[in-house]
Amino acid sequence: MPQRPSLYDRSIVLTDESFICRESTKKILILREKDTQISKELFPKTIPVIEMVIPENKEMIRQLIQSQTIGTHIFVLAPWDKASMVFDVCIEEGMAEEELQIQILGEKKKKVYCMKCYQLHEVKLDDTTTQCSCGTHLSVGPFFSALRKGYIGYPFLPIIEKVRSCVR
Repeated sequence: MPQRPSLYDRSIVLTDESFICRESTKKILILREKDTQISKELFPKTIPVIEMVIPENKEMIRQLIQSQTIGTHIFVLAPWDKASMVFDVCIEEGMAEEELQIQILGEKKKKVYCMKCYQLHEVKLDDTTTQCSCGTHLSVGPFFSALRKGYIGYPFLPIIEKVRSCVR
């Protein structure tokens, strides 16, 4: 059965503001893209900060997360796809949402899989409807298909066309 990716459902973690410190925070782990710089002034000076490049794949991220101690707060600075991958692994490993903070780089997009022509393409995160490159109008469904690696886009007739067909 298709399941929804965690990050899309838990967007309350996302922030473009400064770091939010918790009482339980003992260490801050910054995971960032290779060429990305981050100002250390966002973080409290009393808590140790470790900065690392985001590992290449989910298994390497999992090993990194498992090696962290209780009280580690993770701050991710990455594009949507990499941030989503880190977030999913952290939740799978039992971290609380309060221990994660994510700042997205670039435009937020999601992939949509057209159920008519079977093409995968990107749309803005907030879009609920789109037009596929095959010309089909799609209603972006709420469920993500792990098999097809994208949200399911169901073909539909736009409301204007439906009204015209009723009038005829």
